[in-house]
Amino acid sequence: MGWDANVFDTYVQQGETVDWSAGTELDLGNPGTMNSDGTPRTARSFISWNTSPIRDALILDAKLSLWNFHSGNTDCKLYPWEVSSTGAGSTSSRWTAQPTWTAAKATSTETTGNAGCSTQPDGWISADVTTLVQEWASAKAFRGHMGLRASNESVVAQWKRVNSANAASNPPKLVTVASGVLSDGKTYKFRTSPYDGTHFNTGAGEGRHPDTAGAVRRQGGQQVRTRLVHLPRRARWLHPALRR
Repeated sequence: MGWDANVFDTYVQQGETVDWSAGTELDLGNPGTMNSDGTPRTARSFISWNTSPIRDALILDAKLSLWNFHSGNTDCKLYPWEVSSTGAGSTSSRWTAQPTWTAAKATSTETTGNAGCSTQPDGWISADVTTLVQEWASAKAFRGHMGLRASNESVVAQWKRVNSANAASNPPKLVTVASGVLSDGKTYKFRTSPYDGTHFNTGAGEGRHPDTAGAVRRQGGQQVRTRLVHLPRRARWLHPALRR
C-alpha cells in the first residue's frame, strides 16, 4: 500500500478571478449564493498527484479521501460528488479557464461536515478511484490529474468544502495498492503475459501461479522470493520491480 503525494491543488469559482491555490480548502458544488450578474457561485476543484511510484503498475485498489468540514445538506441526507480525469490545474486556473474535463471516473455519496447533523461531524469522505489511477499507471505518467465537482451543480445540498494540501491537518490522501506491495498472509496478482515490445498485457495471474518465473511471499516482515527451478517452455514476463 502506498500513499501518493499531492503536488498541487486549487479550486475555481464562478464570479471569482483570483488564484486559490494557496488556500486551505477546496470547494465543490453550488453554495446557494449568487454573483451580482445572477449566476450561481459554483465551485470545482483540481488535484495533481505524484504518480512516479506506480508507473506501469497493476493497481489493485485506489481510494481518494478528503476531509469534509462543511456540507450544504441541511436535510442530513447523503449527496453525490464526482471525480473526473482532467488536465493539470495551475495558478492560472479560473472558472473561465479550467483544465480540460475528460470523463467522470468515480461517484461517491459520502457526506460529512454539517454541524446540524449529529451523525455527520467533520470527517473523511472517500471515492473509489481505481479505474482512474490504473489509467495513470498504464500511461506511465509522472503526474495524475483529477477534478472534483458536484454531480448536479444546481442542487445546493451537494455543496461541499474539504481541506486542501495547505491545511494544517488532514490534507487530501490518495492511497493505492499495487502489485508487488506485500502484506502477511495475502496472495497478490502480477502480470504474467509477455511484453510484446510496446505494451504489457494487463491480464493477471496469482503471485504463486506455477507459470510465473518466481513466487513472492512475505515472511517475518520480509519479502521472500523463490525462483522456480524448472521454468515452463515459454517463460512468462516478470515485472522489473520483482527482479531482485
